[in-house]
Amino acid sequence: MLKNYVISLTNAHQRRMHITQEFRQKNITFEFFDAITPEKIDDLAIKFGLDITSANLTKGELACLFSHISLWQKAIDDDLEYIGIFEDDVYLANSSQSFLNNTDWIPKDCHIIKVELFEKSILSKGPQIPIKDRRLVPLADIHLGTAGYILSKDGAISLLKFHQHYAKHNGMIAVDHLMFEHYVQCGEYHSYQLNPCLCIQSDRQTSQTVILSQLEQDRRKRLDKPLRVDTYKINPYKKIWREIKRPFLQFYRWMKKIISIDKKRETIYLTLD
Repeated sequence: MLKNYVISLTNAHQRRMHITQEFRQKNITFEFFDAITPEKIDDLAIKFGLDITSANLTKGELACLFSHISLWQKAIDDDLEYIGIFEDDVYLANSSQSFLNNTDWIPKDCHIIKVELFEKSILSKGPQIPIKDRRLVPLADIHLGTAGYILSKDGAISLLKFHQHYAKHNGMIAVDHLMFEHYVQCGEYHSYQLNPCLCIQSDRQTSQTVILSQLEQDRRKRLDKPLRVDTYKINPYKKIWREIKRPFLQFYRWMKKIISIDKKRETIYLTLD
């Protein structure tokens, strides 16, 4: 049985009503995970051994990040074979029940599976794995969004280690960039996209009424605007180093796309059936 958790603020009554209705209609079991709030960030930073004093993230983005990594830790502490993690503004496909109530469809070597529709086109590399009427597509490059994904216990361990190492040498980044950009490129395990997808966020589902954002306000602003609003003082040396290496990283990523002729473009879609 897959343990599903939905990250939601305790006072987000409208969003919790939406999630309860959405999961009950599909007969999918889940639990709410009380989202981390800004006043808890400092204590959690100490718990996970992370330096947030120079984090180039808003408090909202940090709270979102700590909500996710707290669930990764929960998967480890509770010895869960797999954990499903969702944000509280998702809509589910009708067929999601056959995937989100059990884990027998997940191949043993698949540790990170993205089940949401974010971008309609991705870069993939390597063989795809047929699963029922869908496919697991190996991600080859950035594909943002953390509204719905499945982790194995080993995947959670790997992500926590990767995040601690990345944050130590590069600073804190938003959770979707950590998982589905940098880990995709440099992580221990392959990350997969389930296609067709099982869910979509409210603000990307134009046929539905958009649920007012609470937990993700800062995160959505970051995706829409290149400028971030900093709430913590940035270490000037880290900032200088980041700016020095930025053009080299951009050139490296551009060259990877040019020389990786074995990558292919994959169309991602969501079916409501």
